[in-house]
Amino acid sequence: MKQQLRITGPVLIFIGGIFLVVGLVSFFSSFGTHLPPKNFWCAFIGLPMVGFGVVVTKLAFLKPISNYFENETRDAVGNVAKNISHNLNMPGTDSEIVRCLKCNAPNKSSAKFCNECGSSIQKSVSCKHCSELNDADAIFCDNCGNRL
Repeated sequence: MKQQLRITGPVLIFIGGIFLVVGLVSFFSSFGTHLPPKNFWCAFIGLPMVGFGVVVTKLAFLKPISNYFENETRDAVGNVAKNISHNLNMPGTDSEIVRCLKCNAPNKSSAKFCNECGSSIQKSVSCKHCSELNDADAIFCDNCGNRL
């Protein structure tokens, strides 16, 4: 069935195109002669035939065309998603976001002070037991749990 449609559609387009050209040539060649066009009726047969042929051809090739676009889109979206996730998760870049401990505002990981409230973002209190750096307002060590 699909093979028949893949042949029928282009054939209808071709035959309809011939009718359309004959009708339009007859129409435009009658200008200036004061005679009515003889074969203008061919355009009224050719135009719908071309349109129907286009619809049949679209239906016949719908699955291969949609598969092609699906594969192309999936590859492109996959590449963009990989690039975005790679850039967002790169350690040591300014694209990494940290939140302020006091106001919860987003800041760049390289920032030392909050953009909103000005409080310190960097871990600056060292634990006496394990030497782990902790947040400036921390009461207990993030590593060992001892009181700072």
